[in-house]
Amino acid sequence: MTFIEAFDKVKAAMAGADASTVEGHLAIQVNLSDEDAHGICYVEVAEGQLYVEPYDYYDRDAIITVTSKDLVRVMSGRLGLEKAIEKGVITVEGNLDAVLELKKLAKKVTKKTATVAEEAPVKKTRSCKKK
Repeated sequence: MTFIEAFDKVKAAMAGADASTVEGHLAIQVNLSDEDAHGICYVEVAEGQLYVEPYDYYDRDAIITVTSKDLVRVMSGRLGLEKAIEKGVITVEGNLDAVLELKKLAKKVTKKTATVAEEAPVKKTRSCKKK
């Protein structure tokens, strides 16, 4: 799996989230630690709108490090955010309260959306071989 494929699963899992209950501005950089698809993306809530993009975010409240699969599990409600932090599944640098705000978003994600994201097929890419 590539980073973009892992990111697409995370973004699809968060697509059903309703950020209108999150007060103020929230920006969390997410370091995806997948063995074969590590990279950086961010989750931002601004004026009640959710943005998930595959870039780093410099003016952030916190940084979390997690695999894409575990982040999807948290967003779908199959893994509690506090439990994931406690067990070290998610590591947090910065404002822990900002990260806990993700819990509000997780409650708004439909299980169907998250399941579809988790089960999305990984597209095979063709490699070019020199002759």
